[in-house]
Amino acid sequence: MRWNEIDHVKEVKLSILSPEGQNFDFLKTIKIYIRAEGLEEKLVAWKENISDGTGSELDLHTSSDDLKAFIKKESFKLRFYIKTDKAITQDVKIETYSRFFVDAKILGV
Repeated sequence: MRWNEIDHVKEVKLSILSPEGQNFDFLKTIKIYIRAEGLEEKLVAWKENISDGTGSELDLHTSSDDLKAFIKKESFKLRFYIKTDKAITQDVKIETYSRFFVDAKILGV
């Protein structure tokens, strides 16, 4: 396969899995960065000034930065920066869904 273009992250959505009834009211800011060996870290998704009443799903803003260099690496890591404005008394399990735009050509086809 030959990579033509990895334009950017298309979508990042957070969903609370547990505890039941928990919402994102405790969250004020979230930022997600991508990093890989030999590359400068990049901000790929974020949401700031998260208001009360947000619910249990949260759509983040996404960067239009080209991420081809990160995806082609053997591995990459995501770093989460989180700022809260309310205390929570129990663990909150959150699922992260990410969708990337990839334009690739399969050689020989």
